Amino acid sequence: FNTRQYIGERKLVEDTLADAVKLRLGGNCCKKDCADSTEGCVPGCKPYDTCTKEDKGLFVDVKYFQIGRVLIPSDVQGRFLLSLTQLLDAEQEQYLQDATI
Repeated sequence: FNTRQYIGERKLVEDTLADAVKLRLGGNCCKKDCADSTEGCVPGCKPYDTCTKEDKGLFVDVKYFQIGRVLIPSDVQGRFLLSLTQLLDAEQEQYLQDATI
């Protein structure tokens, strides 16, 4: 992910990372009786009976995942703000050109 995505699409970044962590730690096996549970089975999971030890991951269930504070270096913030102000300047210039026609 790039800096703009961390700033503007934080939920997407957080959900994608959460899914990756769940897959890595929890594996890709269905829970033993997931079809009968209220949560249901995870889409694309392997049936419990056919899972190997490697498919089961590290036997961890990740229920909650939250990205904490992400520190963006000041030079990166400066470049980001500069690009935003340049976009606004270009938008203003276009508006002025359209107004004079």
